[in-house]
Amino acid sequence: MIYVYVFLASIFFAYFADHSKDKAVIVMFSLISILIPAIFGGLRHYTIGIDSSGYGISISRAAMGYSSFLDFLPRSSVEPGCALLFYYGVKMWGDYTGAFFLFQLITMTCIYIGAYKHRKLTPPPITLLVFFLMFYNRMFNEIRQGIAASIIFMGLDTLENKQYSKFIIYIAAATLFHYSAAANIPLFLGMLILTTSETYLKNGSSRFIIILSTIAFMMFARPAMSLVVNNIPFLAKYNFYIIDSRNDGATPMVIYYLGELLMFMFYGRHAKHIFRGMHGEDNASFYFFGTIFCMAFNLGVQFFQRLLFYWDFAHVLILAALPSFVKEKNLRVMVFIVTLVVVFSLWWRCFIFRGYFWTYPFKFA
Repeated sequence: MIYVYVFLASIFFAYFADHSKDKAVIVMFSLISILIPAIFGGLRHYTIGIDSSGYGISISRAAMGYSSFLDFLPRSSVEPGCALLFYYGVKMWGDYTGAFFLFQLITMTCIYIGAYKHRKLTPPPITLLVFFLMFYNRMFNEIRQGIAASIIFMGLDTLENKQYSKFIIYIAAATLFHYSAAANIPLFLGMLILTTSETYLKNGSSRFIIILSTIAFMMFARPAMSLVVNNIPFLAKYNFYIIDSRNDGATPMVIYYLGELLMFMFYGRHAKHIFRGMHGEDNASFYFFGTIFCMAFNLGVQFFQRLLFYWDFAHVLILAALPSFVKEKNLRVMVFIVTLVVVFSLWWRCFIFRGYFWTYPFKFA
């Protein structure tokens, strides 16, 4: 299958870039690793991805009718960054292919840089593999929010280092591509401030109460959250994600979260050591709480997931790092195999068997 070949080829070059000591070789192989999935995504037919065949193709065709970007921008109906890529993409290539390529190129570049920044946590090829199986197909559909999420993913290290002003700059850049990215200021910063507070870290009873209260709040505060979202202009259109639904069962992401929680609990001290070595002392608590946070949201408010999409990208790092949680070598290999099988199986079920987002079967432009 062509998707698998693309994934393996990109990971192959990322592996050699990660193991090389020659800077020129690292840059060259890294660029190839990024370009392979970016070119593949750019050359897709416009029917690959629901959003691609929707606003993607209509905006691309509209851009062809303007000779000035400033004339096109107010009529594009998308964020400024997206309008820029659509406009110059179609001018560069002559049709939507150039726009799709630019979206994929920036997305994959940000993901690769984010993976490289966390290479002490887990090897970049493993992070890329997890990303490919979890989100690559979705990027053919959620092209605007995907590029915004990848920018925030690239800036996670600034949050882990508590460089709040720099992290807000990343969020501001992401907002140029999808306005919902602004919601990550209270989401990410709130979780970090809470999990690094003295009360949360040193008092086990208070930590337990905080976690239970958070779960209870997220599972039963749907009407209040709906009211808040409905009164924020650029978020109001996502209100339908948090209305009552008969499809509130466990999602594939919950399976990921459950596995992460089990590893955090069974290898708590070792997990803290791993995340402490990554950037900051308290990052284990941050990611542990974030896992609970997202699991509660998916179980209780499943259709609010669109605004949790950004945090889902952070779980790429946790999933890629799960084998490192285990000290025993043989068991570590087993955990890696199980993680790979689970992620691959869910990718196959969601995108190949169930055909989510209309990304399979693949067709070239």
